[in-house]
Amino acid sequence: MDGNLTRRWLVLEESISDSLSSKGLMVDLFSKGCLIPELQDPDTWMKMKKKLREGGRIMVNVGGSCVEAEDSRRDGKVIMEETLKAMEKVFPGEVRVLNLGSRKDDSSIAVTGGLPDLDLWKENLPKSLRFYVDMWKPYIVV
Repeated sequence: MDGNLTRRWLVLEESISDSLSSKGLMVDLFSKGCLIPELQDPDTWMKMKKKLREGGRIMVNVGGSCVEAEDSRRDGKVIMEETLKAMEKVFPGEVRVLNLGSRKDDSSIAVTGGLPDLDLWKENLPKSLRFYVDMWKPYIVV
């Protein structure tokens, strides 16, 4: 593991090993242009799930084809799918994905848990973000 990856993983380990539970977690962990490999492991998601309060959620930048890894053998779209599959194993039927961008240069965000009341959600968002509420789709394993 390179130094940056080690530091990022240690921060993640510390945050999920804390004795306090959380209502929500945000995950945006990349190294060498890719999502860190631990995010393709269902055990990582299980550790995070155990730290959530009831009804808590995890929101994740899962990248996509827009991610250009330093290692040309690592395809951003494939890594995104592997990460979503790992999440789905731990949160079956509870993973939603928001795809941003075009097919050529996409980026995606995932969230666990059921969606809130969409109308209420829209009311509480700035007008410029309301458009995205209806774009969340259930993740379907490919």
